[in-house]
Amino acid sequence: MTAVQHPAARARLRARTPVPTFRSAMGEGRAPMRMWVTGLTQRGMMVSDGEGAAVWVIDERSRHAVEQALALGISALDIHDGGTIVIAGTELNVAPW
Repeated sequence: MTAVQHPAARARLRARTPVPTFRSAMGEGRAPMRMWVTGLTQRGMMVSDGEGAAVWVIDERSRHAVEQALALGISALDIHDGGTIVIAGTELNVAPW
């Protein structure tokens, strides 16, 4: 039996949520969210937060930076407030879709 989804539910599924960040208990200040690059595909880099995984589409410059970081054993990337994504000191360009 298949579930029927209402148009509003489908729209919510397609809507992009803001970049996740952690907020302190007092609601002040934000720390970057930490994720890990688990590999590269033809489409982009595979990332995981420890609970789920996704493929993020990146440009050639960003792909080169990720390849260099992985070669050095660096797989952690930080997502800062405002959507800036950094690995090994290099800002990455991630496709908005």
